[in-house]
Amino acid sequence: MKLLSAAAMKGDKHVSRRLPTEGSKIRKLYDLFMLYRGVAAPLDSIHSISDGAPLRSSLNQLIDVYGLDIRTFPIRTRGDRMPWERGRHVAYCLVGEWKGRHYHDYLADRVR
Repeated sequence: MKLLSAAAMKGDKHVSRRLPTEGSKIRKLYDLFMLYRGVAAPLDSIHSISDGAPLRSSLNQLIDVYGLDIRTFPIRTRGDRMPWERGRHVAYCLVGEWKGRHYHDYLADRVR
């Protein structure tokens, strides 16, 4: 199955992309987000896959090249008592995906 880049899906380019290479860190992140569609992916799984590599660049690649709509939202932990401490911890959620010119919303599927 071929996937298009986000720009190609929106009609800016005509470049097709395949799934990330099997066994790569990008593919592991891709599979993790596909497993947790519409819900927050476990942070410990995400950080164990990234192995200290810049997670933001991997997420940007999934968003820009493979058309995933990954959102970041703050979560509170027990130690967060002051307002400025909120948002220090974040969760990542796959809320949708571009397939061609069509957008498939995974979050709306969970809300119904």
